[in-house]
Amino acid sequence: MRVKRLLGVAAAVVLLASLAGLRWARVGPVSAGQAHVALPPCATVVASATALPTGTSAPRVAQAASTMTPDAACSVEPRQAVEERSAHASDDDATDTPVQPAKPAHTAAFAAARQRLLDRLRTGTDDYGRAVAIWVDLPAGVDADADADADADAKAARLRALAGMARTTTDPRLYALAYRACQAAPTHDGCQALSLRRWVALDAGNATPWIYALQDAVAKGDVSGQEEALFHLAASDRAEDRFDTPVGPLVEAAGLDGAEPAAAHELAVEAVGLSAAQASYEFTLSRLCRESAPTDANRQQLCLAAARVLADHSDTTLGRAVGVSLEARLTGDRTRLDRLRAVPTDPVFKSLDSPTTCGQLRRNLQVWRRLAQVGETGLLREREAASAAAAR
Repeated sequence: MRVKRLLGVAAAVVLLASLAGLRWARVGPVSAGQAHVALPPCATVVASATALPTGTSAPRVAQAASTMTPDAACSVEPRQAVEERSAHASDDDATDTPVQPAKPAHTAAFAAARQRLLDRLRTGTDDYGRAVAIWVDLPAGVDADADADADADAKAARLRALAGMARTTTDPRLYALAYRACQAAPTHDGCQALSLRRWVALDAGNATPWIYALQDAVAKGDVSGQEEALFHLAASDRAEDRFDTPVGPLVEAAGLDGAEPAAAHELAVEAVGLSAAQASYEFTLSRLCRESAPTDANRQQLCLAAARVLADHSDTTLGRAVGVSLEARLTGDRTRLDRLRAVPTDPVFKSLDSPTTCGQLRRNLQVWRRLAQVGETGLLREREAASAAAAR
């Protein structure tokens, strides 16, 4: 049964991958010295208000072999080649030892700029910015040569601080950030005090916490909990995942000179990688509805309404694609699904993670800033509106 379920999810992923701009990722811990993380190929989101590059350079995936042109104006730094042998490999290693990708070689100025940005957020007056500074540093400090217990203690302390902020906040962004971070370690001190009910209360009208509630009810076999979650999903007015929202404070904290723009850019990449690594349960809704809706008219009605919330009001391309696909399955009308599949991916994001000039880096920061404000589908709508206006 477990194998069949995994195969079913895999098939759904393959299907949705053909739609416009899905994101998924295999993202590991990101340390302060690791600039690039594996990111989802979310290539359909585009910027609207700025003159963005239209070339197709590196894809929106970590490129260990990418290079940056040295430029003192914004401290864009050269990278070590991927073919370089790991610094930890000894000279007498066997010739068949696999070559390890080299980490980016950051200057002391870059590392100092990164630390300044995070310290600026930690000591600022904006609680959400302070929370983001803690959150983006959750995986930091992991060192193969360091004491594993010390690393675990440091991470637990950061998670405890983040959960402590969430317990007293009225900001749904902050609460969601801490709640989702706690899913990886729910037994840590502080995490037990966070609840879906509190998230729902702080984020009225948002379908996302109810998607988590649905996952929880399905995992427990709680039928009444599933019905409650579906009812509220269907009645939601939006589905705000806020995948890119944490990027906002990181970009806004950067100054214009020295290494800070480059440091802010790398922090933005790290933040999106952390978001990609967090659990997302849209497929739980899709699977449950596909299995039960055909034999239950009431559930089919709720599932269809929930699917349309995602299709029309999700802030991510993944949420929108899951909603459109589920709607097509429930109604048999493939019009919107086919239209979504026909939308070509846009090349703008293909250079977002690997700027090679200061001008490109600054344009990328504008994209990150707008993504944090309106999300992926918001940027898509802005681009479509701008194109329509230009065509008139």
